[in-house]
Amino acid sequence: MIKVEDYYNMIITFKKNMKTELPVISISIFLFLTLWIFFGKYNMILPPFLTLYFKVKYQQEFKIRELIKNYLMILTIAFMSFLAGESLIFCILINLAVPFFIVYFLTNKFTPKSYFVYGMAFVFMQLMPISSSLLPMRIVALLYSFIVLTVALFFSSKYLKKEKKYDKLREKILLLSQQIRKLTLGESIEDEKLEVIKSISNLNQQIYFTRNSRYLATEYGKTLYLFMIFFQRVNYYMEECVEREKKLDEQFFLSLSDLLEKIGKNIKIDSNRDLVMEIEKFQRDNRERIEEEGERLESILNLLKIALLGINLKDHNRNEREWKIPLEENKVKNFHKAFEIDIFQIRFALRLSVVLCISFTFVFISKLEHSYWVPMSAFLMLMPYAEESKQKITNRILGTIFGIITCWILMSIYHGITYRIIIVIFMTIFMYTVPITSWTMTIYTTCYGMTLATITLGMEEAIILRLIYVAVAVIITWIANYYIFPNTAIREFKNSIKELFQVDRKMIVELKKGYENRGNINNFRHLLLEANMLSDEIRNYISKGIDENERRFYTQMLLINQTLIIEMEQLNSYLYFGRKRFEVKEKLEIRELFQSLEKALDRVYIGYVFNKLEDFTREKTKVKESENSGTKLYFDELFSNCIDSVKELEMLRRITE
Repeated sequence: MIKVEDYYNMIITFKKNMKTELPVISISIFLFLTLWIFFGKYNMILPPFLTLYFKVKYQQEFKIRELIKNYLMILTIAFMSFLAGESLIFCILINLAVPFFIVYFLTNKFTPKSYFVYGMAFVFMQLMPISSSLLPMRIVALLYSFIVLTVALFFSSKYLKKEKKYDKLREKILLLSQQIRKLTLGESIEDEKLEVIKSISNLNQQIYFTRNSRYLATEYGKTLYLFMIFFQRVNYYMEECVEREKKLDEQFFLSLSDLLEKIGKNIKIDSNRDLVMEIEKFQRDNRERIEEEGERLESILNLLKIALLGINLKDHNRNEREWKIPLEENKVKNFHKAFEIDIFQIRFALRLSVVLCISFTFVFISKLEHSYWVPMSAFLMLMPYAEESKQKITNRILGTIFGIITCWILMSIYHGITYRIIIVIFMTIFMYTVPITSWTMTIYTTCYGMTLATITLGMEEAIILRLIYVAVAVIITWIANYYIFPNTAIREFKNSIKELFQVDRKMIVELKKGYENRGNINNFRHLLLEANMLSDEIRNYISKGIDENERRFYTQMLLINQTLIIEMEQLNSYLYFGRKRFEVKEKLEIRELFQSLEKALDRVYIGYVFNKLEDFTREKTKVKESENSGTKLYFDELFSNCIDSVKELEMLRRITE
């Protein structure tokens, strides 16, 4: 039984969501009314995907060049949608090709929904085919909508509190300060350590989402990257302190904690020169103690100074032009990968293309009344992951039934056009104040669509057609979901494990190139971001209902692998930015070290991915011999730690056998 307080909480939630989504609701209603009045019923299908585009963009930075690029893409999609309605052969070919290219170029497993707005535009603009005489009106309607969106996005950006960009960063630095203080005083830091790991994950995701087809990050993303590396290194340093089991210099580390606390409380969005001076003063006052810690602590403090100086809202939205996407990640130049059906986005691209081709071919041939409900419903139900599609199918069935009932009740009261517009407005409000993944969302969209359909159809006929077409779409989607290149959670989990160890191996290759002075630092940056994203994917999977023993195993594997990645990052930084030049003898020893590490990682890869165990002991002698090489202690320790981390991965794998 629902209590009074539950109703109260629902009202509070509704009011809060209403306030948050008011700009989106306003744009949706405004576009719906003005497009209907000025451009006719054939352009009433534009507001849904245009509103969704606004919803995605309005809390982001206003970038006119990006908007123009997106608008041109929508115009291209509009023309292709028009062509698809011209003949059966065009319908088949275009519905096979366009969805494939949209998914291929816009998504990967880390951004699986990036296709949705443009895919929705392609589908919705085919729902009511137009003649060539109406195409200019469609273009004008879109151009008008773009002007409305641009003005709305411009004014929305003026009200964004840009200072909030670094609020979370302040909290994270204060967390590090607390971690160091508790460790110095002999208290447990397990809670702080977990929070720092979450912080690193969040930073990595923010950085990843600032990238585009040409650059790894914007200026803002670059600054966050520097802070992420800083957090990784501090966390690693704290772990080293714990493992050494050596009593910490209380005065020194408490002073370091105070320094980070001061920085966390006083970070500004314009200039942090005063904080950099505080770090430099700390370095001067504690020079002897810092030198005792070797290069590790010095590099951490220097990195923090660079990161603080990088905070600048003026240019934060500009692409970091030196951080170019690696050539092998360029989707145009590597289009041959479009034929590799093991890739996540390729499988989904093929599945979506086949479903839309079948659905729109049915519409084109049958010419049945409102048969466009089939491809529309199929598109909304078909998701990149099979499990999510299954949920969408369930939501669509329930939402359709209750939406029809709601519409029937409302239309029993009155039938006028003005009344229908009022219903559409209220359904729009409700649509954007409920979670998009809920089945209640489908109730409102169904009622919205049915209300408009009853303008030309009788209520009973509209209900029967809606039920039949949704049932057809459910069958098509269900078959595609399980038999046309399915992406299941367990499949992608196994792929993520495989890809994570592949990234580890690629990192070693980049380290070798770096030491030989022929590497590309951006390749390593890309791999580091990729490794962290894969770790998040694995972590998300194991947090959901798997065997407890498996969860412990993979959690431990991720912790060890994350340690290995941080060690390789520090090695890479040393090789690229360190002033050390190796002697001939040292180079030979280092080459042997890399070969040993590469072979060890190959065996770990085989063990975890192909479930085969090989003898790991044969590399132990080489590693021991290399520990006395003539390179700097910092480099030696990092390399030795890398080997130890790989050994831990191997031993963890053996223990489970």
